[in-house]
Amino acid sequence: MSTVTMKQGEYLLDETSYHALGLPYASSHRLKTMANAGIEQVWHDIEYPPSPSPAMALGSALHCLVLDRDSFNRDYIVAPKVDRRTKAGKQEWEDFQVVAGKRTVLTEDQHATAKWMAGSIINHHWWEDTIPSQIETNPRNMTERSFIFKHREIPCKARIDYLHDGLLLDIKTTSGDLSINSLTRTMANYGYAEQLAFYLLAATTCGVPVNRVVVGFVRNVAPHNVRFVEIDPEWLTAATGVIEGRLNEWGAHMNHLQTHNHLQDSFVGCDDLEMPAWYGNVLG
Repeated sequence: MSTVTMKQGEYLLDETSYHALGLPYASSHRLKTMANAGIEQVWHDIEYPPSPSPAMALGSALHCLVLDRDSFNRDYIVAPKVDRRTKAGKQEWEDFQVVAGKRTVLTEDQHATAKWMAGSIINHHWWEDTIPSQIETNPRNMTERSFIFKHREIPCKARIDYLHDGLLLDIKTTSGDLSINSLTRTMANYGYAEQLAFYLLAATTCGVPVNRVVVGFVRNVAPHNVRFVEIDPEWLTAATGVIEGRLNEWGAHMNHLQTHNHLQDSFVGCDDLEMPAWYGNVLG
């Protein structure tokens, strides 16, 4: 288990350095993983980071193009179309891998899609009217802001897409439609409200005021239209309650780890699994 040495506050961390912060730091993603799959899964993912899926690579590229465009060529590279069944193609691919290094590799289709999605966001009227033009030339104090903080003595970390002048903004991709009903279900089903509540807790704990929490949803299918929605404070308050419960559980696991050489089981005993009310309708 790592030792907490970082003081509370904001840090200029690149994405790799931020994700390298292991236990005992809690994050919104780790708390969600713990709740859904157990603390053992969190430990495993820290020790053996999973390779990014195509959807994750596309989402990360989109964020970079919108929030820190100048870093795109440093962190991403587009793969050439080669026939790796041929000797020449195999050699060209090997040469490309050397050039790519540790950069995330995108296909030409992924690159084109990410650019289209990014354009849909930054050309949206709400974005143009709300986000300062300085984000194009000096995003450092606005985007990808990393915070280290303690809540009830539990070390936490958060990385916020955009935070400036009281506005906390998160960018999400979705395959669903952009109706309010659909986005409400998406927020609830994917735990986005809890994630935003955690970000709000990070910012306010570190002394950064927030008066608006907004999500920009962009569809990952053409024509990649966009809808910005502001999250109701009542929903954030309820989601904060969920976060508090998860942090209590996280703290118990970390306290156990300090005195034992292993994590305690996430799911103790044998739980009842009752038939849901809707199942009877399936039976006919």
